[in-house]
Amino acid sequence: MSLGGPIGDDDLHAYVDQRLTPDRRLLVERHLRDHPEASARVRRWQEGSAALRNALAGHTSEPIPATLTLSHLAALRTQRRSPLRMVAGIALALAVGTGAGWFLHGASVPGGLTALAMEAASGHRAFADSRMPLEYPPDRQAELVSWTTRQFGQSMPAPDLEKSGYHLMGGRIALTEQGAGCLYLYGDPAGSRLTLFVRSMHGRDLEAPMRPVALSGVSGFVWARHGIGFSLVADQPTPMLHDISDRVRNAMSGDT
Repeated sequence: MSLGGPIGDDDLHAYVDQRLTPDRRLLVERHLRDHPEASARVRRWQEGSAALRNALAGHTSEPIPATLTLSHLAALRTQRRSPLRMVAGIALALAVGTGAGWFLHGASVPGGLTALAMEAASGHRAFADSRMPLEYPPDRQAELVSWTTRQFGQSMPAPDLEKSGYHLMGGRIALTEQGAGCLYLYGDPAGSRLTLFVRSMHGRDLEAPMRPVALSGVSGFVWARHGIGFSLVADQPTPMLHDISDRVRNAMSGDT
């Protein structure tokens, strides 16, 4: 970064990560004072990073899942992939180093439900088939519910999907470009996985009806209620996924 160059997103991310030289840092701070929107973005990133550090204390030594190793990521480069699949694939690499998800950080992606669906798909691919332990196993769900209460202004306990044949495997905190969210992972006796991702919508698609999504082999449904976005995805079409999504939507909004 040249000292006199314009301030871009790379500078803002480096500012949050405390990787700027003193002179460049002063320029970025001056830029933030003059640009409230950029300042608000940086503040959200800092708050999300702080939440992750607090939540992941003691878990940063977890092994990297096989899907995120450099050899696996290098192999992906030989595959023919669309731009959308490339963005989602890059997101997997960005999960390394935090222990939880740092999905689509710095990537140029749409906002609203589209971004939410991409984040959910990235989270599912990163953790559904890995052997990484979840920070919040079923016996520690109270801690994650406490975090969701602080983050969303209301508790977001993992819905009970036992009647649908899926048991809760655990949860994680995930940080995205749009802010921090939580990810719940479910499994059935046959080894199928479902991932529920929840985060605030931050001014866009605050109320949105359920719609189907399909991204790079991950399919499911996405919706928003009262400013909170939800996405339930699986790695293959599941006949009852729409019914399960309806059940989750009702449970998470307090409907019967």
